[in-house]
Amino acid sequence: MTLLEAYRRLDDAWGPQHWWPGESVLEIMVGAVLTQNTAWSNVERAIANLKAAGTLSMQALLALPLDELAALIRPAGYFNVKARRLRALLEWVWEAGGVEALSGWTDEKLRSGLLGVHGVGPETADDILLYAFGRPVFVIDAYTRRILGRLGLIDPTMGYEHLRAVIADRSLPGRNMSIGKVTIAASGARPRPETAFFMTPTKSVRVSVTVGMPSVSILAAARPQAVAQEPQAALPTITASTPLFFTSAAVSSVGISTLPWG
Repeated sequence: MTLLEAYRRLDDAWGPQHWWPGESVLEIMVGAVLTQNTAWSNVERAIANLKAAGTLSMQALLALPLDELAALIRPAGYFNVKARRLRALLEWVWEAGGVEALSGWTDEKLRSGLLGVHGVGPETADDILLYAFGRPVFVIDAYTRRILGRLGLIDPTMGYEHLRAVIADRSLPGRNMSIGKVTIAASGARPRPETAFFMTPTKSVRVSVTVGMPSVSILAAARPQAVAQEPQAALPTITASTPLFFTSAAVSSVGISTLPWG
């Protein structure tokens, strides 16, 4: 399976899901900072606090004392650090002429400017580029490494910029792929893969898998009939070179090893 084939399967299975949640460019940028090292549910609580306090606007956030801002975003964790980072980002946006002015910048200039802001790393910058400004970039996050690594399409230990270049070279549409991978990871692509066993009359084949990927094929070195014990799935007759498709449980493999029968 190629990277583009994986993308197409994701797009066919889930399609656009209108990620990133946010009612404005400003809200998306705020969320991109607050989501660093925390779950999105915590970010939602922090943003709800900002809305309830009537401070989710550029002018209000810039006028808010740092300690008050930190208190409002406390649910997102590391609130003192994130308050300073958020303030730095908003001051940069303001000094650059606001969102409208930034919208006229090239992708390269906008990304370079974002990376120059205190607390904005490559992933946060790409989040803002893609979701706030609609630029065709691919965000490299933990889900990217987990899913594509298990499909054998990338080396998940690659550095951010190296991996970003590899994916950009495949000309994938950033927005839909990013949406799909969030759905997959949230629905079952856990940090540690689950394991399934496939038995034949002469040998068993052990396959490490992760539930959540629709119709992902793997190569199984087994013969005639195979029966899946976990997860449950209807499997076809296979040979040593036949792609094995999981259509009900749907998995992605990270390795196959054969074991003697018995």
